[in-house]
Amino acid sequence: MPSKPDLFVCHTAYQTFISCIRAMRAAQKPDIVLASGVLPGAGALAARLERSGLFGRVLAFNEQQSHSPLYKNPVLVLLLQHPMHRRHIEKYGHFRLDFARYGRVYFYNDWNELCRYAQDCHAPYILCEDAFSGHTLPNHPWRDRQAARPFYRLRRALGYGYLYWGGYKRTVGIETEDLARTGPWAEHFIPDSKAALFASLTPAEKQRLTAIFVATPLPAAAPKPFLLLTRPYAADGLVPDIDAQLAIFRRVLAGYAAGYTVFIKPHPRDEADYAAAFPDAVVLDKTMPSEVLNVAFPFRFARAVTVGSSALNTLTCADEKLLLPESDYISEEAQADYCRRQSF
Repeated sequence: MPSKPDLFVCHTAYQTFISCIRAMRAAQKPDIVLASGVLPGAGALAARLERSGLFGRVLAFNEQQSHSPLYKNPVLVLLLQHPMHRRHIEKYGHFRLDFARYGRVYFYNDWNELCRYAQDCHAPYILCEDAFSGHTLPNHPWRDRQAARPFYRLRRALGYGYLYWGGYKRTVGIETEDLARTGPWAEHFIPDSKAALFASLTPAEKQRLTAIFVATPLPAAAPKPFLLLTRPYAADGLVPDIDAQLAIFRRVLAGYAAGYTVFIKPHPRDEADYAAAFPDAVVLDKTMPSEVLNVAFPFRFARAVTVGSSALNTLTCADEKLLLPESDYISEEAQADYCRRQSF
């Protein structure tokens, strides 16, 4: 009997990048779902994925137009939450997945509409790392807070409501970059090193990834190339506006980029106009994941700098990497407020 294809559900360009590598090495073409409402440039990326021939089907689902309905009747919520939400996604969101047709289902995070839909359908899935090394934690505060809520064990056993961070009882595995650095905050950990995956890429695989993720030609050479990786501080509410965000990166460039050829890789959610603010810099496509820089550029960067961004963790194409502390640029009050807003 032929094996079933896998399914990847992606909310970021990084997650799509990982899925493409896995698809290149799969025995059978998997399917992929792009969360088009939160993934910048999803339409163009989906077209390039189609042309690549790596996937059996390339699907899109706009979560921003398919939010869960709010039911005021607590009895209905208690008894019918899952079938009502599933009906909402399929009838009003015009989206349907037959999870039984897949061998393995991969979610890179499980606190979203599509994963709630998978829980509605009682589908087993593997929880991957949302970002590089995202599960190598001594403990998981959000998972701990979820487990401390009333009736957690009963809810998990009966499948009532929605549970996240691998708490769903049909989570068959949780991937982690390094088991040795991962505390016992969950069960069924699966060691899966993305660093090793990146290191194993062949020249032919790098060429295919470049064709998918690099939409505009890259320069062939540059004297003393300097790379700035940005963060969307204004969008995240850590600074009052775009002007304040640009002021941060002006300070960075003034302090660390003198005499270099400046390349700027904006974060995918970054709305600043870096081409206007820094007309002498080469501004790269913000929709491609920063990991593509390791496989697409014909030269190495002399220096790469960021303020508080994890993107530097996977960058291997720079001779010098500088992670500047956010505390030098963002107020303690703004950081504390951001942490409160990120708490579930």
